[in-house]
Amino acid sequence: MIVENGETLINCLAYIDLNPVRAGIVDKPEDYRWNSIGYHVQTDNRDDFLSLDFGLKVFGILDKDARLDYYMKFLYEIRTMNKKKAEELKEEVSKSSMIDRFKSRTRYFSDSCIIG
Repeated sequence: MIVENGETLINCLAYIDLNPVRAGIVDKPEDYRWNSIGYHVQTDNRDDFLSLDFGLKVFGILDKDARLDYYMKFLYEIRTMNKKKAEELKEEVSKSSMIDRFKSRTRYFSDSCIIG
């Protein structure tokens, strides 16, 4: 799949940049030096090695610093939202018994349990 711009691009980039956080390697995505946001923050994008587009030119954000700030805010909003959702799911699963989960006719293991 080729993703070049817009909302799909920024969501794909955020998913990738948040992987080290989800894996428990780092607490903040910019602390991981092997992803794009880590490279941008830690090296100030030395030699303009990576694009600072983030798919945000489509939304009219033309200034490079503004795009980086917007993308960082976007990452932290997703991270906060994912934490809240995970906690809600954990609470929901802990309240239901194994029998209740089987009664709901779960098609796949991943439909009824938190993975990842």
